[in-house]
Amino acid sequence: VSQSRYRFMTPDEGVLTVNLYSAEGRLVWSQSRPQLAGYGEVQITDREASLPGVYYLEMAGAGGRQQHRLVRM
Repeated sequence: VSQSRYRFMTPDEGVLTVNLYSAEGRLVWSQSRPQLAGYGEVQITDREASLPGVYYLEMAGAGGRQQHRLVRM
């Protein structure tokens, strides 16, 4: 199983919502979880992004919103 890891920093604890979108903007995976203040990590595997292509990873929580472009080969 191949995977991509994204590290992030959040100043406040709260609920972190992670959304993975296809290049067309279709939501393909979503997860919400409690997150402590400090560093965290999100792992995207073949189960979440099974087809090659471009995806967009969005992380939103108490510390704001981050977006990353993900290319799966």
